[in-house]
Amino acid sequence: MHLHWDCDLNSRISKILRGGYIRSKFNRFGNLLLDLIHFFTRDVPQRFDEEKEVAIFRVVQEALCNVVKHAQAKNCFVNLVKKGNSLTLSVEDDGCGFDEAKKKECASKSKVPLGLLFMQERVVQLNGEFSVESRTREGVHLLVELPL
Repeated sequence: MHLHWDCDLNSRISKILRGGYIRSKFNRFGNLLLDLIHFFTRDVPQRFDEEKEVAIFRVVQEALCNVVKHAQAKNCFVNLVKKGNSLTLSVEDDGCGFDEAKKKECASKSKVPLGLLFMQERVVQLNGEFSVESRTREGVHLLVELPL
């Protein structure tokens, strides 16, 4: 991945959250606009390994697309925090969630949701950890931990 970005990861994620990207996705899928997207960062280095920057950016992008397409959420919380020698990303919404048992059943029939699979693969390829927790009518919590 040889992308050259002229700003740091926090700025790029902020642009996704503030800019037309999310608004255009809502218009495209015909869903209501989220009332609030909350973005919090702490101690995130301005720049770090480019592959990891791209992975975090793409996971945030895909997670927000999932919120827009599926969650029917009013709020979404995106947190990016440096903890020791790792970076932790959390994306959580208060939407409709999904039934984890049905997700596992789909996975056993090779019908894995591709967005979740691609996010997981990006993270695992960089020696990171990826998890998703959900309960019907209680939203989704996606958690990523990447070593720096």
